[in-house]
Amino acid sequence: MGDIATVTEAEALFRSMAAYSGTYSIKGNHVVHHIDISWNETWTGTDQARDYKFDGKRLSLMIGPSPNPRTRQNSVRTFVWEKIK
Repeated sequence: MGDIATVTEAEALFRSMAAYSGTYSIKGNHVVHHIDISWNETWTGTDQARDYKFDGKRLSLMIGPSPNPRTRQNSVRTFVWEKIK
């Protein structure tokens, strides 16, 4: 069995993650995620639009200026995934 996180560690982990599931559609250089379930219940049942681009094996999703869920300050965030062997 692994170690059990402290309350502080668990809170830090929760605040550092984002997770949702659902379908998506593509419109130009935008992907729209149609959220069925989410770690943030206010997103469940909504559409979340992101700009996207491919660069070789990398996919980047850019979220325009919006409140950062951790700091509450407006920011632009980019999520990057890279395909590996």
